[in-house]
This record gives sequence, structure tokens and C-alpha cells, in this order.
Amino acid sequence: MASQQFADLTTLQGLTKRVYSNTFERLWPDGAILQKEIPFASSEAIGERYVQGVQLTKAHGLTIAPSSSTPVLNAAVTSKTAQALVDGTQSILRDRISYVAASRILKSKNPERALKSGTGTVVETLRLSHIDKLEVLMLYGQMGLATVASTSGGTDVVITASEWAPGIWVGSEDMPIDVYNGAVKVGTFTVASVNFDTRTLTLNTNAGIIAGYTLYYAGSFGGEFAGIHKILSNTGSLFNIDASQYALWKSTSYGFGSGAATFAKLLSANSRARSRGQRGKIKVLVSPATFVDMVDSIEQKRDFSGSGPAAYNPNQVKVGTESIQVYAPTGVMEIVVHDMVKAGYIYGLMMDTWKRIGSTDTTFEIPGRSGEYWWDLQEVAALEIRSFADWAPFCVRPAAQFLGTGIVNTNG
Repeated sequence: MASQQFADLTTLQGLTKRVYSNTFERLWPDGAILQKEIPFASSEAIGERYVQGVQLTKAHGLTIAPSSSTPVLNAAVTSKTAQALVDGTQSILRDRISYVAASRILKSKNPERALKSGTGTVVETLRLSHIDKLEVLMLYGQMGLATVASTSGGTDVVITASEWAPGIWVGSEDMPIDVYNGAVKVGTFTVASVNFDTRTLTLNTNAGIIAGYTLYYAGSFGGEFAGIHKILSNTGSLFNIDASQYALWKSTSYGFGSGAATFAKLLSANSRARSRGQRGKIKVLVSPATFVDMVDSIEQKRDFSGSGPAAYNPNQVKVGTESIQVYAPTGVMEIVVHDMVKAGYIYGLMMDTWKRIGSTDTTFEIPGRSGEYWWDLQEVAALEIRSFADWAPFCVRPAAQFLGTGIVNTNG
């Protein structure tokens, strides 16, 4: 059967460029905290990888002597630098409209308005869905979406409490996922529904799935970039540099002792990172449940009587629905709720030490096809639109970050 072709495709491409190029290319969902705050930065490409210079040790060879002497200088011990190799990861998300819908848009009295109303939901949802998935991978690339606590009833899978993040599963109905036992694929399954109160995914079947298995986006295993959790938990070789050899390539890890994330424990984690270079404004990403515990912990320390060392002072603690700002040994820490952060972890990040390195941020402009948004599909009377990105997160100073583990929330 010969492939079909939409006759007015060129006209539709031009109309789409006028309507969307300055609108949806700049659209960022509220949940994309990391992608909005961590800038995209092109770097020198060598083959399929990008190169970023980093410092791993300080300069040594110090000479100290009394002012009355003529010292013999100690040998120079130069600082150690290296070139980190970053693998950018390409990602493509697809959606479509029928020939009929496209034809009616072009034949309407106001094609631009018809395009916005006829394809706006498709285009906007495509971009926001793509960015949401990349945000999840920024946190948990190479680590998995969650681990399985238990199964029941032939279709239900309960997510481990510490691995639960509601933002990962919002709108996930009909999403295909792969389940792995270590590096062995168990199978591909489809999410039918999600119970957010019980951390339960209902799949088309849970056959072959047992506790301890890990869930991934379908087809992503082995191709994902290293996310923030992977970078901060790394103790071996990552980006071509060995953290077991260089302490500045290994981040600070702090265990919360299978308890709530209190303000005091957060300060302890922060103070450990300070000795390894954490300074300035720190963004602490926490789950919604952890944020509630943090608010409770800080509120218990505040004194509204107007006197005493714990008296309320807006310059020290600002409590709101979106974030908490507190002074810490390293400077100001801003505690922010991130719906995609798993309940058992927190992340203390020096945001100005992070980059997103690759060839392009999320875009509808496919390389080599400038101005072309829609694609004819073989054997189907429909047009497809694609969202494309090619980048990976990277941190130039892993030691100046901290990872909190072992959190058990008291508020859900």
C-alpha cells in the first residue's frame, strides 16, 4: 500500500511556526524546578560525548620559613585537573492529529485561532509531558522510577515507601514501563491506574514481578543519563573520573537514621558539606511529606514572645506554602517541595555548580528539518509532531552537594 501524504503540509508548517515558535518553546511547567534553575550549556563535543574541565585537588608544595631566613623552596605540587566526559542523552516524544483535524484547521475562516484550539492541547501537552519526564530523569536517571515493595491480586504493585514520589506517577495511566531484576528485564507492562493513598500501581498484569524489582520508563534502561541521585551517590567512576581516588568527586552523604527529617539533622548534613566546599545559597529539594515534617520541626523551635534567642525574626526563618528559608553554616538554605523527589531522600544542591550539557534543550525543531513541525505518517491518515532534546545534567563540584538518606516521614 502506498503511503499517504497531506496536501497542505507546507502551509500547516508555516502556520504552526507563526503560532507556536515564540509561545510553547518557552513554556515551562511549575514542576520543572531543576530544568528552570539549571541552565542549558553547550560544551565541546568529542564524538558522542561532551568535555568539561574540573578541578580535583588543590595546589600544594607550600614553603614556610621565618622572615630572617632564605628558605629553600619546597617542590611544587600542582593542582590536579581532569576532563570529565559527559554523555548527552537524546529523547524524543511523539503525538499526532488526524488529516481531518488538520484540513479543517486550514480551511477555517481564522486558521491561527483554529490551530490554537485544534492542536493547542496536543502541542502543549506534548511539551509539558516531555519536560516532566526529563525532570524525573534529572533526579533518578539510571536509578529507576521506583522499586517494588509487594504485589497482589494479579495486577497491583505497591511501591516501596522510601521510593514513592507522587509527581512521578501523575497522569501515568496508559504509560508503558519496563520492570528489571538488576540488569535482567522481566517484561514491559502498562499502568492502568494509580492509587496515591496506598502507593499502588494497577498494571495490565503483575505476572513475574516480585519485591525488590525496579521500574523504568519503557525502553530507557541502559540509555538514561546519570541523574542527580546517581551523581550524589556515586563512589566509583563517573564521567571518566574515579570518586574513590578523588574526594572532591564524591558528594556528602548523611543518614537520617530511619526517622523524620528534622531541622537539626538538616543542619548536620549541611555542616558536613560545608567542610567540602558548600557555600552560598543552597536549594534543598524534599518530598511533600518531608516538607511537612520540616515545617513542624522549625515551628517548634520558634518563639513568638518577642524575646530570647529563638524569637521570631523574618530574616532568619520565612515559612510559606512553597519554601522555607533558613540561615545555615554555609549561608541561606531554601527548602523547596519537589513532587518528584522520593520520600526517603533529600538533595542539598549548590545550583550554580550544575549544568545541563548537550546539543539542544527541549524543542520542536528537529535537527536538519528547520521549520518542519509535522510529519506524514506511513499507512495512517495522520500527522505527527515531535518534541526533541539532547542533554545530560552535570555537576562540576560533587563534593559541595549533600544527599540525605534513610528518611521516614511522620506525615504520610
